[in-house]
Amino acid sequence: MHKIALTMLITLAAFAAGLRFVRAGQPQEATADNKAVLEVVQRFDTAWNRADAEAVAALFAPDGEFVSPSGAITSARAEIQSLLAGEFQDRLQGTTLTTKVHATKFIKRDAALAKGTFTHKGIHLFLGLETSVSGAFIFRIQETDGRWMIEKGYILRN
Repeated sequence: MHKIALTMLITLAAFAAGLRFVRAGQPQEATADNKAVLEVVQRFDTAWNRADAEAVAALFAPDGEFVSPSGAITSARAEIQSLLAGEFQDRLQGTTLTTKVHATKFIKRDAALAKGTFTHKGIHLFLGLETSVSGAFIFRIQETDGRWMIEKGYILRN
């Protein structure tokens, strides 16, 4: 009897823990919070591809941290905007960033990780040469005062 009760308890705990984990491509009901997290990633792509440093930075918490595909590390919304404004005028002018979210995981009720892969095309090198890079990204996205914002965003090249 105790074995059955323990097995049921473990099964229920595992089930409850898995309720807040959504993998892309799985036929699970998406929660409103999960949709909000995915929307932040989509808005990031859209703003990046418009070369809109202000809009990208606005997706971050005021003290947000960002590691760009170039490896630059910034630790505040104003720094993120400044970094990207410079890069969008130079090496990243006209580039295209495409992300694909592979999984989201809620680590707290109001905080989630969005993990996936990216491709960044059209990066200017020198003498008119361009390159593309790919890799992985992970965003820690937090809800604060009803708004989902990126607290930490890492875009890491292969």
